[in-house]
Formats: sequence, structure tokens, C-alpha cells
Amino acid sequence: MVIRKVILFSYIFIAWIFHGSKLFAQWDIASFYSFVPTSDNYTKDLRPVSLYEHYINLSGRREFYRRTYVGMDMSYMIMSGPEIPNPFVALGVWLEYKLIFSKYAALYPRLGISQGNLSFADIYLPTKRPVTSRVLGLSADFRLTKAFYLWTGLINHFPLNKIPYKYSYSQPFLGVRIFLNPDKK
Repeated sequence: MVIRKVILFSYIFIAWIFHGSKLFAQWDIASFYSFVPTSDNYTKDLRPVSLYEHYINLSGRREFYRRTYVGMDMSYMIMSGPEIPNPFVALGVWLEYKLIFSKYAALYPRLGISQGNLSFADIYLPTKRPVTSRVLGLSADFRLTKAFYLWTGLINHFPLNKIPYKYSYSQPFLGVRIFLNPDKK
């Protein structure tokens, strides 16, 4: 099931990136890794457990209209700890707006929606169940070369499903963004 989602996402992403259109002037791909240690989870028999959350993300975006970007991403998530049904996957679409920018840096607020299977609820360990989440975030990129940028920020996924005692998960991250046509930037 996970492999099918990855193949479908890859096909849509590649077709979308290489679709020629004059309306879309700029596109890029990005990837990040995030590590979040937590210690406030419990097993079903109320034993305290420390979790180590690992998030790997691949995303792409295109300029839609004057500093407004539309994008899609795929997150692959692994939690280390007992009784956790790894791996977890989330696919999302979002809009970003280039709020503050210069030749060497830019700041982007993000608004989107994602569909995944990682669910945090109550004080217990994460479980697998279908979850639709609202995505809010803020990221910045810093120029390293003409095409390569250091990408950092925070993305929050808040579940919209009716799950008792649900709570969101956040991804502070550090990654790289590659502009495929840097002359258009």
C-alpha cells in the first residue's frame, strides 16, 4: 500500500513538474529531515515511553501567480518505540506566499491540507488510522548558490477528523531546496 502511494505520488509529481506552461514561471524541489524526541507518551498499560520521531519529506512547488506557489509533498515518518505500527505516510497539497524576500533569503507562510495515517490522541502511542489534516507552516530559505538553498522552518499538521482527545504534530526541519530554473528567480 505504501509503495503504491509512493509510485502514484512520484508519477503525479514528475508529470506536474515537467508540464510546460508560461503561467508557471518557476519551480523547485525540496527535501528535509526532521528529528523530534518526545517523552510524554504511554502504552495501553500506562508505562511511560520516550519516542523518537523521524520525518523525511520530499516536496515540489511551482509559481502560480506573482510570489504565490502551489505545491505538493510526501512525508515518510518512523517512530522508534514499542508497539508502534511503522511506517507512517502523509501526502499533502498547499499554497505558499513569498512574504519577505531579498536576493539571498525569503520567508514563506504555508496553508494546506494533507491526508495521512499518523494519529496522535490522548496520552497513548501514535496509531495508524486515516487522518485528514490542516497544514500551517512558516519556512525560510537562504541562498547557498544560484540554484541551491538551505531550507528551514516549522510545519504543523492538525487533524480535522472527529477523534477524541486528538492533537497535532509539528515538524521543525532543516533541508535543501533546489530551483530547477534559477534564472527565473
